[in-house]
Amino acid sequence: MTGGESLVRQLLYGKRFWREEFGDDQKMLWLPDVFGYSAQIPQIMKKSGIDYFMTIKMSWNRVNKIPYHTFKWRAIDGSEVLAHMPPEGTYNSGATPRSLLNAANNFAEKKISNEALLLFGIGDGGGGPGPEHLEMLSREKDYKGLPKTKQGTAIDFFRRIEKDIDKLNTWAGELYFERHQGTYTTQGRNKWYNRRCEQALRDAELYAAAAERITGFEYPAKDFEEIWKEILLYQFHDIIPGSSIKRVYAESLERYETLLGEINAIAAAAVAALAEAAGGGKLAFNSLPFDREEYIETGKGYRLAKLPAFGWAKPKKVKESDKSGVKAEKSDYGAVMENDYVRLNFAADGSVTSVWDKLTCRESLRAPGNTLTVYEDNADAWEVPDDYAKNPSERCTLTGATLENSGCVAVLTQTYKYNLSTITQKVTMYDNSARVDFVTEVDWRETHRMLRTAFPTTVKTDYADCEIQFGNIPRPTIRNTSWDKAKIEVCAHKWVDMSQRDYGVALLSDSKYGFRIWDCTLDMDLLRSSMSPGEDADKGVHNFTYAIYPHKGDYAEGGVIEEGYKLNIKPRYIEAPKDDAKLFGELFEIDNSAVVLESVKRAEDGDGVVVRVYESIGSGASFKLKTNKAWGFEAAYACNLVEENPEAVKFDGALRDEIGPFEIKTYILK
Repeated sequence: MTGGESLVRQLLYGKRFWREEFGDDQKMLWLPDVFGYSAQIPQIMKKSGIDYFMTIKMSWNRVNKIPYHTFKWRAIDGSEVLAHMPPEGTYNSGATPRSLLNAANNFAEKKISNEALLLFGIGDGGGGPGPEHLEMLSREKDYKGLPKTKQGTAIDFFRRIEKDIDKLNTWAGELYFERHQGTYTTQGRNKWYNRRCEQALRDAELYAAAAERITGFEYPAKDFEEIWKEILLYQFHDIIPGSSIKRVYAESLERYETLLGEINAIAAAAVAALAEAAGGGKLAFNSLPFDREEYIETGKGYRLAKLPAFGWAKPKKVKESDKSGVKAEKSDYGAVMENDYVRLNFAADGSVTSVWDKLTCRESLRAPGNTLTVYEDNADAWEVPDDYAKNPSERCTLTGATLENSGCVAVLTQTYKYNLSTITQKVTMYDNSARVDFVTEVDWRETHRMLRTAFPTTVKTDYADCEIQFGNIPRPTIRNTSWDKAKIEVCAHKWVDMSQRDYGVALLSDSKYGFRIWDCTLDMDLLRSSMSPGEDADKGVHNFTYAIYPHKGDYAEGGVIEEGYKLNIKPRYIEAPKDDAKLFGELFEIDNSAVVLESVKRAEDGDGVVVRVYESIGSGASFKLKTNKAWGFEAAYACNLVEENPEAVKFDGALRDEIGPFEIKTYILK
């Protein structure tokens, strides 16, 4: 669930601390107890100067056994690192003779390598080894009938076994953990705040870096570092997954709210400085690398902003004469909403019976969608019951519906009840988009119940594309193998898309991560209500938005990546005091839509501005990144993710480069 830029900052700050504290450059990523590993981690490691990876957790799989203990792990861009999973399968080894024999007998690579790790002591909770462990190991060192043992450092172990790397097998893609899928959803408010803070930091760093170079704004580097480190702390493997005690969330939610306020205050100050330099007036700023046409609610009605990528514009007030074809109205069977792109029919129970794509003249749903369904869920914070979908379920009951037409936007507000809980959804359709948003507020008062929504699509495909950090991966919609069946719930970030060659349907989210995608149905876990270890998890008020988006072609052709960003990151609107209309163009221009400019920040050493891009659709690309003259850049340097090893690249106000499929590249502009 941790965002791509957050993973980079985890390694950046971690390596810096290691150098400052120990005078050494850490080359190993030690993650014994994380609940699955993204397919982009090997690339992020490699491009951060980290070569070795260790975990235990994958040995806990419920169904399938990872076939290797020492192996090469390959990211979706092709980057590889040396990985090891101690064959005993625990970080709490008793270091007994049985432990040694189990490790030796289980070791899959014993014909290739004669060494494996044994993690002894009390690892869960940080207790470390006791006298009994040390005494046991001293006696076992050269004991006849047991494997030889030697105490040492893990980094030395990796350096010794690296000589056999060419003989090792390769595991490509994510290390999917076949347990703990409930953690994609549990403690939803924490996850919402994590996403909001990650994206607010993205905006604030961009605007602050631009304002510093262009207006002399004081870049708050110390504030950013303190905020980032606290956000990264809450990405600890028992906080963001929702598997901590209740007190943790009482404290983290309070701090998240404060941090988000601090981030937005920095962004607002930077945007105000840029607005003054741009001539002032009513301005909307777009931090995304895509052009966008967005309606902005100002409190005095809507304004339409036609915004270039990384640019700004003066939004025009929407007049009565500008009213378009978007409308919501009652029907004999419930309600209907439509614009020039799509028509939605609603049943009397509130479900969506049809999503008709007007541009392609085809139906997107094969059965009613957005069926707000409640399942029995007696599991703890970690697990989703394997059989929940086979057990009796209940539907939320529609208790009221109202319609609103504002010319450029139509809203169908539907209110539902379930037991002690209330759900209010504003189904929102704009006149300029096929995306339909479900803006949702839930007052959840249930125990051991799970709330889900689903959209059964007409698409025929064996795989759904799921967004992850700096890219996306396919996951099965079929259950042919035990590996397929074990994926009862999968993790995705801003979107999941099901597409056949000519057509697709995407489900977008601003804060939800848990999806079930079997049988070409887009099914999303909205809330859980476990009682252990955090009592009364998810009880209270939640606000979140998801969206259905039908499109031509696959996710790349259909613009799903752009829509995911647009749902999550809104333009920033400001009404500056003066209005001299001196807009000076986009901050950046990039000529290849597959290359996403993800992050802009001041360099850690204060010298220059860092820009980070990635290739987003899995095809190699060439691109040109042009910078606005107002930045004053004169040179560019390619570097790794943690801003090391800069190498000069040709720069004439723009840099040109090649980038591989799903590759991440970082530059420092000075």
